[in-house]
Amino acid sequence: MGGRAIDDQEEITVAGIIALLLLTGSLLGVGPLSKSADQYYNEAKTNFDRAAILKETNIRMAQPDGTTLTGEIELNRKGDAVMTRNLKAGKEEVMLVRYKPFVRGDRALWESLGQAKLAKALARRWVVSHDSTLGLSIADFISAGEWDKGTHSRTDLKKNETKTINGRAAIRLSDSSGEFWVTTQQPTQVMRLRTTGPSAISFDLSYPSSFSVAAPADAIDPADPTSLPAYYRIVAHDSLPPCDPAACRLGEVVTNDYGNLAPGDRPKVTIMVSRADNHQPLGQCTTDVPVIVHGESVKVSCVVASQALIDYANSGQTTFYHTAVITNPFWDDGRPPSGQAPSQPQG
Repeated sequence: MGGRAIDDQEEITVAGIIALLLLTGSLLGVGPLSKSADQYYNEAKTNFDRAAILKETNIRMAQPDGTTLTGEIELNRKGDAVMTRNLKAGKEEVMLVRYKPFVRGDRALWESLGQAKLAKALARRWVVSHDSTLGLSIADFISAGEWDKGTHSRTDLKKNETKTINGRAAIRLSDSSGEFWVTTQQPTQVMRLRTTGPSAISFDLSYPSSFSVAAPADAIDPADPTSLPAYYRIVAHDSLPPCDPAACRLGEVVTNDYGNLAPGDRPKVTIMVSRADNHQPLGQCTTDVPVIVHGESVKVSCVVASQALIDYANSGQTTFYHTAVITNPFWDDGRPPSGQAPSQPQG
């Protein structure tokens, strides 16, 4: 036929090359002797279920409002996890310690979560979360069933191209619900997952050898006021001897409703006196409030000395009104004083 015959030696050489190519392809997981898509899937699922520690990075989750939630999570099967989520209001950090959740975020985040009153105290501090669903939702990532939720309907898996992910050779498996990349060498593990549809999710997956967390020792618990910065309140006017018009000492009883954490700038009490007939001011004085432990009260006082008060007394008046306000700089945050004692006649 005009062609050249292949001698025995050449035939053996060609056969050897073909066999080598087939063997090499099999070892790389891309040749006709490699595992089937179902084999890759089943081995990867088994190893996922057995993994003691999982780490998901580059997470992207489609939200109902059209936005995309991003973040990462690392966890074990003992109920421990560390997660970050980039929300509209800012970054939220979540720590799970034996399924007990702690949350940390900036002030804007807490305000968006309905904690405007406590937002300043909670900002950038670990906070005990009483959201019973938070720990459980994170725990869902740990359960073997979570894998099935995303993949149980796979019936038409196909093998596609290969590439290196985090230094490991991986092959892309895909079907109508999405795709995931599985290592071609042992142990067979999922390295990347992408799903499609309105609730599409994607993330990269790794399997750390160690992971541990510890509950923050100084966590704030919104349900426990004693864990919050001190908040001082006037509970009563103090009973003092009758005033000398030239120098009238007046006092207040102050209590601490919250915790023993230093409140920052020192709270102050301002005492004001006014005429009994028309409530025109006669003078005022201000004093610092000492540190008060939770649940206890102290008495503070200062002296009002003004010419207006002296003139008022010299006119034969013996009764004036006494009121007071207290500042809590940490809590007031530039707003008017947070506490005021009612006006009371004084003689």
